[in-house]
Amino acid sequence: MINIPHSYPFMESQDINSIQSSFDQKFVGFNDFLDNKLKNNIKKYINKENIYFNTSGSVSLLLALKNIGLNSNDEVVISSINCWSVYNTIDFFDPKIVLCDVRSTTDFRTSYEMITQKISSKTRVVVITHMFGMLIESSIVQKIKTNYQDIYIIEDYASSFLSLYNNQTKIGKYSDYVIASFASTKSITGGIGGVVCSNKDFLEVNNDMHTEKLTFNCNVSALNQELLLNQFSKVEKLFFIREELIKFYSKFFKTTNILNINRGLYRYI
Repeated sequence: MINIPHSYPFMESQDINSIQSSFDQKFVGFNDFLDNKLKNNIKKYINKENIYFNTSGSVSLLLALKNIGLNSNDEVVISSINCWSVYNTIDFFDPKIVLCDVRSTTDFRTSYEMITQKISSKTRVVVITHMFGMLIESSIVQKIKTNYQDIYIIEDYASSFLSLYNNQTKIGKYSDYVIASFASTKSITGGIGGVVCSNKDFLEVNNDMHTEKLTFNCNVSALNQELLLNQFSKVEKLFFIREELIKFYSKFFKTTNILNINRGLYRYI
């Protein structure tokens, strides 16, 4: 039986050389200079002021939920087609997790009506999961935030990172938090890594400080930072490769016309 590999990262000698530079400097710990360069790249895609890199998308979600103060009396609405780590991370806080449906067997996004049918007086958080490069419309996020102002909205951008709306608008304008992942099977990779973004300055980056902000030491190493920066430098090449792969598979499998939805297609087949 032929095995089709699941989302191998696109790695070149350039990626290896970027990691080697950290060894040459004999420093592999977290690097503030690299962190600032990564933040500048993130701001091209996410409309948030405060950006915190960490070890994974799961940690990013955990930090957001911790800041919200989620507890066992709350309910969280998420879509039924989702990553297991999203469910498990939310379950860590022991709320009631409420699943809402998706649009169809080929469109794994949920809708405004599907989400709001599941909202109750106990709903504290709605997680908007952008699946496989297909973004849930920003108008839906805006409508939820307008009509349910006491509910926190977290946009899960992990499997759609690099995608923009058709008018090139960034995501995150109407939500409270945006999370993303840079694990080995994601759109671009640092080997490991994640990011949580918010307009709220809620995480203390100096772990020796004692403030009311969250204080977690969850930094990645310079090795991961260098690799991720190098991946950012070739996003256009990555887009082209993915488009060619989808065109190839479309000869043999029925697909939606995803190329017209977004260039950030990812793991769609």
